[in-house]
Amino acid sequence: MTTLLYVEAMPGHEVHVGRACSKTLASRFHYRKVVKMTTVIAVHDVDDVAHWLSSPKRAEFFGAHGMTVRTFVSPDGKNRVGLIIENVPSLEALSQALEGADAAEAMKYDGVHPDTVELFVAS
Repeated sequence: MTTLLYVEAMPGHEVHVGRACSKTLASRFHYRKVVKMTTVIAVHDVDDVAHWLSSPKRAEFFGAHGMTVRTFVSPDGKNRVGLIIENVPSLEALSQALEGADAAEAMKYDGVHPDTVELFVAS
């Protein structure tokens, strides 16, 4: 018998993780763990805003870590951009992810200036 893992999540809310032995039991599984997810805002400079916006690397990177992002650009036309990062398990988990080789590769491809990255955590 295969055990399947099911996750219910809404940004800024608790995540319920459970196990069920089949998809038909997914709606009746017992919760095993409750994890509080958070939302983070990241602001940083980039080389080229149009390139940064069109890049698939950001979604690939955050998606691989179970997080989702929404993009924002500066209205004054400067190369300052922002992200809302949702489904962040912890600031520590996000920081560790951002220190990995895959993050460095994605940031380089996207033209992110790593020394300008600022993080803001939902309170």
